Order: sequence, then C-alpha cells, then structure tokens
Amino acid sequence: MISSRRAFALVGRGVSYMHHVSGINDKKNVQAPFSMLHSQRLVTHQKLSRIRCPLRYESSTERSVTSSATDMESGEKPSETTKNYFTLLGIVPRFAVDDKELKSAYKTLMAGVHPDRFATKSEEERELKHTEASDITRAYGVIRDPLDRAVHLLELAGIPFDETSSGDLVGMEFLMQIMEIREDVEAASSDEDLQKLLDANKNRIVTTIGELQKSFEEPNFEEAVRQTACLRYWNRAEETVREKMSEIN
Repeated sequence: MISSRRAFALVGRGVSYMHHVSGINDKKNVQAPFSMLHSQRLVTHQKLSRIRCPLRYESSTERSVTSSATDMESGEKPSETTKNYFTLLGIVPRFAVDDKELKSAYKTLMAGVHPDRFATKSEEERELKHTEASDITRAYGVIRDPLDRAVHLLELAGIPFDETSSGDLVGMEFLMQIMEIREDVEAASSDEDLQKLLDANKNRIVTTIGELQKSFEEPNFEEAVRQTACLRYWNRAEETVREKMSEIN
C-alpha cells in the first residue's frame, strides 16, 4: 500500500474530495488522481484485468437499512423533492431491471402523452402533458443507466450520493490504480492498445454492476454507496479511452 503522502506527491495537482455521505463517518480530504499524466509505459492486459473495486468498504460503521428498504418497495418518497422514477414508470424499485419491461413501460406512457392526443386541448393542458412527457423521458434515462439507477435508488433510500465523496469511498490504492489506467491511455498509440484497455475496463464495469445488484438485494446500502463510487470511476475511465480513440482516428 502506497502511503498517502507518497500518493499525493505522485498525483500532483488533483481534485479535492470531501467525504460527506449519510451513514458513513471518518471524514477527510483526499486528492483524486484524475488529471491525465504523461507516461511512456503500457501495462499488460493481464495486469489491467486484475484492477477492480475492493469487495468491501473497510469502515466498521453500519447503517440501519430496514426502513429504507421498506420505503423503496412501497414506492414512498423519502422527501417531497425526490421523484420516484420507478413509481412514475410503474415498475418495481430495484437495481435488477428487465430491459424489455422498462422499454415497454416507457413506450406505453409516452403514447399516452403524445402531443397529437391533445392538439385541440387548452394551452395549459398541453403544457401539462409536455411536462409529463419530459418527466417520463427523464425517468427512463435514469433507470436504464446502471450508474444513474444506483444513485436514484440511494436517493430513495434517504442516502443522497455525493460525487465529491468518491475518492474517499474507494480508498487510496484504488485511486492509484485509476491513475495507472490514465497513464496507460495517455501512452497508448494504437487502436489495438486502446481496445485492450477498453475491454479490460468493460469487464470491471460488469463486475461492479454485479456487486451493486448484490448490495441492493441484501440490502447493504453502505456497500452500494462504495460500489456506486467505483462504477463512476470505471465509466470515466471508459470515456477517457474512447476520447483517445477518437483522437487517433
């Protein structure tokens, strides 16, 4: 394990993360190694495949999840300002979502608010249906994306996910691994090299999504928060690889 002082020295200028997630203590600032670093070294595909989010968060803090799980299943809102997109689409609030069921629910609801059905109605009613259509589209976009879906489930459980907490949640060793990936992306000079990085990262995303599903099913929201942070990093890593592919081509 690389010491925090040594890690900060290697990272250089980064983004300060403040650990501020409901139910998890030990707040501290962490420098996230998210800037692109220049390196001529490309690690092997085998080494990259071993990089993954640690299986469990090391904090001993436990959060009671019984009431939150009940609220999620019943579709109750944790607050007046939080929309339950699952309820809006008429599907069960859970992480494991059937894509066909989701798409069918979306199409059915959108057909019901199609502008042609209200062409002769008042402007106020047309505006209302336009707002409903926007909410349905937003709900569909959130639920079909694993990361957004996880964040929304946490919100419904009364645990708003703070992006700036990600660095502290995953730990320094994980952050150093992310830095290595970014170094390798910067050093890559061919589509073949980048495709290897992309494939390895896709495997990590699949693994993390599996861990997220398990965490929500248990339910273990503390672990779900940490896995959500990991997934956010993997998604950003994929974006970085694809951007480099575009530059080369």
